[in-house]
Amino acid sequence: MRMKSYNCFYSALLELLEPYYYSTTPLLLNNRWQFFYKLGSKYSDDKRFVGEYPMLYDQHHIDSLKEYLHIAVNIEPNVNSHQRIQEMITTQGFALIFANKCCFFNPPTMTERCRCVTTVKVRASNSSWVCDLYDPDIRTSRILSLADIIYAWENASEYPFLNRCIIQVNVNERIINKAAALELIVDNMTKSAITYLYGGEKDNGAIYGRQALYVMADDIGNWGYNRFIDGAMYIQSVNAQRKSFMQVIEYIDYEKSPSLINRLTAIIEMWNSLQMTLYLVAKRHQMNALQHIRKLILDIAEEETDFVSEILDLLQHRYVRIAKL
Repeated sequence: MRMKSYNCFYSALLELLEPYYYSTTPLLLNNRWQFFYKLGSKYSDDKRFVGEYPMLYDQHHIDSLKEYLHIAVNIEPNVNSHQRIQEMITTQGFALIFANKCCFFNPPTMTERCRCVTTVKVRASNSSWVCDLYDPDIRTSRILSLADIIYAWENASEYPFLNRCIIQVNVNERIINKAAALELIVDNMTKSAITYLYGGEKDNGAIYGRQALYVMADDIGNWGYNRFIDGAMYIQSVNAQRKSFMQVIEYIDYEKSPSLINRLTAIIEMWNSLQMTLYLVAKRHQMNALQHIRKLILDIAEEETDFVSEILDLLQHRYVRIAKL
């Protein structure tokens, strides 16, 4: 397995939908622009303080897949028995689950405090249980005992509703409805752009959109060195989402598309610079770089605001056509 989207869940979903939607699949999945920041000193790998989105999946997006394209992505929590995993492997050849990523490191990190949810495809091969993984920081495939898989599944996350989950993906239409696909893409791009530009509301302590960047810039002086290291790691997903969004921009049939691509490339480079700077501050204890970091975060906020505003204007006031759809 490999990362095909900006996180493990959407990488798995993209892999499952590709046989039906081919080259259009990335456009159906990578059409959101998000950011969140959470104040406070308590956090963990499973409950990050910064990223593209607090959860693995965006429920609005999952609902839109069903509404527009009849793609049903059902995330069933608190499944009573692991026998369901075996039954799904028997009927469809695999089972898609959430599991604790720490259990798949080599050697595994099995301590109670280590929980970090990931998406895993479990399949049987030659009387063995093979786990296909989508995170770039762990080996793409591992053979585990059934007992170890069950443990990782039962203890997937600090969020209780992500434990003992089975994900089912049902595609009812093999023929792409181009009009519906375009509507799905535009709807998700529009809603995420509006949320990014005008949201900012708190949800379980998290602040969303560009407002979250301003809060992060103000709060950076309260960070400890570990927070700089973890912040650098967590914003990988932010950058990955923007890189994935590039695929949609490249397909927009619009005279200014080359300009949009260049601007998005520059934004991605700014995130790369921020990530490296956060890491260096932690490693070299260079707290005198805080003003530089603040300015870089504010510059990102300004560039993203201009970019997302133009995207929103394009979607709301002009005829949008996705080339080759």
